[in-house]
Amino acid sequence: MTVSVAGPPADHAGLPPSVTVLRARFDPWFAEKAEDAGALLAPGVTVDRLLVEGGRVVGIVADGEEMRAGTVVAADGVTSMLARQAGLVDAPSADAVGVGVKQVITLDPAVIEQRFGVGPGQGAATLMLGCTGGVHGGGFLYTNAASVSLGVVASPADLAPAGRTIHGLLADLAEHPAVAHLVAGGEAVEYSAHLVREDGWRGVPRRLTRDGFLVTGEAAGFVLNLGYTVRGMDLALASGVAAATAILAGGDLEVAYRAALADVVATMRATDGYRNLLHLHRLYSTYPGLALDVAGSLFGVDGSAPRPVRRQVRDALRTRGVPLRAVLHDGLVGVRST
Repeated sequence: MTVSVAGPPADHAGLPPSVTVLRARFDPWFAEKAEDAGALLAPGVTVDRLLVEGGRVVGIVADGEEMRAGTVVAADGVTSMLARQAGLVDAPSADAVGVGVKQVITLDPAVIEQRFGVGPGQGAATLMLGCTGGVHGGGFLYTNAASVSLGVVASPADLAPAGRTIHGLLADLAEHPAVAHLVAGGEAVEYSAHLVREDGWRGVPRRLTRDGFLVTGEAAGFVLNLGYTVRGMDLALASGVAAATAILAGGDLEVAYRAALADVVATMRATDGYRNLLHLHRLYSTYPGLALDVAGSLFGVDGSAPRPVRRQVRDALRTRGVPLRAVLHDGLVGVRST
């Protein structure tokens, strides 16, 4: 049994259009645009360390070869070795990150439209709670033009104690009755994994630059998990533009970068409290089942007289062993967090 909450189509609600992006297609296209603009790309090269002279970062060392630059931009993801070498960040703790896995499953566009109830050029995105066996995390399923992307993200700090694996959670989700019929007959053509920041504004370093160096994107912590939506690519792109703007501006790099990042920083600050809500363990272990119990009681018909809703909720709480004061406490955390 599942409980679904659906919103109106974006074009009917006056919302800005959203898109899904397949990185396997987007990245080569984007790289070509960068080359057209004069960039020299060197994929597959491992950066060993920063090249520092007189306290200033003047380039990098890759496979023993020095490559010099006026400014080095670190955009090397959550574990950013370069930002750590620069002294701007520490290694993230296990409870500050989530590990995610995703499958891209091909389906005929007409099948996608029929199963998800969308028209040509439209899409659907779903976030799921309660699909991780009580582990801090959730699932997602969204449509592309000729495929769907199915995945889960979970806390590595919770997986081992629970005896679960991230690929096992994804396999279970793919077989869930609410999901299986949506991906039936499709072919998995891509399987990927990613480590993502989960600590929001608290994960953004106090300094984002040093002389000749700055950090951007997820390496700088610019990722938001709000529970009902996850934002990463838009903040990564925006911070990349801000990095270029700051470098071109000259002068104090930190001041220029912070100024160019004003909108990104404002977004991160405004949602800082969400982490308190998302770290409530009952949100993953108890409340999904509780919601199903209440929904089943409300909408199930067994021939008996309907009971007051408050009694049905109270009975569900008692069955789950959840004190009312715990629910009130969590609700207060939620109100204060958002």
